[in-house]
Amino acid sequence: MKKHTDTIIGGVFIACIAIVVFALSFQNFVMLRTRAAEKTILLTLTLQGERQLTSRAKVKIILYSYGGFSKTIDNVELAYQQNKTFQGAVPLDATFDYSKPYALFVKPVNYLGKIFCSETVSGTDCTTPQFIFSAGGSSVNLSKTMLLAGDTKPGDGKVDAGDMSRIIANLGKPAGDGSTDMNNDGITDVTDYSLAFYSLSLSIKDDTVNLTGTAPTPTGAPTAAPSPTGAATPTLSPTPSPTGAPTATPTPTPSPTPQTSSSSSSSATAGKCHGSEPAIAGGGTFDVVSGQSTTCECQMGVCAKMTCTNCKTGTCDCGTIPAQMPPINQNCSGGASISIVTCTQ
Repeated sequence: MKKHTDTIIGGVFIACIAIVVFALSFQNFVMLRTRAAEKTILLTLTLQGERQLTSRAKVKIILYSYGGFSKTIDNVELAYQQNKTFQGAVPLDATFDYSKPYALFVKPVNYLGKIFCSETVSGTDCTTPQFIFSAGGSSVNLSKTMLLAGDTKPGDGKVDAGDMSRIIANLGKPAGDGSTDMNNDGITDVTDYSLAFYSLSLSIKDDTVNLTGTAPTPTGAPTAAPSPTGAATPTLSPTPSPTGAPTATPTPTPSPTPQTSSSSSSSATAGKCHGSEPAIAGGGTFDVVSGQSTTCECQMGVCAKMTCTNCKTGTCDCGTIPAQMPPINQNCSGGASISIVTCTQ
């Protein structure tokens, strides 16, 4: 009995030792993953869409400094962390100039690119490079800004009908080369369609790089001595000119009051836009008065609502709305348009 008890105690002791060793190893592993190595930038991003723990994301990084383009770094691999964030090291070669400030243009595969001047300044507000990197290693956390999906291979900087068509054509199929698998789960499905559709509804494109800031002028340069001021030249008093007799101003003839035409006084009547919902959302038809929207409906994982705008008179015939081409603005008379946007229930 005692021998059996000793065996159990020994087993528990060994298990405790193993747990401690594992905990220390895991701690060291986390420290290694979250510490920037020499001549690298430890980059953290947030990507739209839920991911598996084993997910990876490939990213292209373009660095800009004063004077424009500086360097492109392709195929940087980031590993999934948690809460849609990815992290990985961006290598910097021996020719990298650490004396300059930089802006980062970040474009993951299948995603839209965004320009960052700092961790909190991006997009149209990014005009002056502010990142300063160190040869001993630097960290850049851009996770507060979510990058949006939908720019499928070959990646032309926007989400359009071509991207949606490619995704629809591959629905239910294995990911293959991954060009239509937005969330890297191994299959192209309605989730990938929804992610791209959301970007399409917002008309999101790659950020335009518009760095207007200039390099600061070095301080401490000697100031040139002022030139001596010559003797002041006396100012001659002006000779008064005789004032002529005032000219009488003719009495203005009143203009006739314009008459308002009967056509301009008539108010425009609200029209309707009529069409069919995207086939991917289950089909069906809708009528919506100008300036109003249908209710949000979710079918097959796609949540959307339709809005009719600028329909001044009559009925707007907007025809059939194909699934691969939202938002729609076609065959609408009188300046009217139909737009489709994603929403939540």
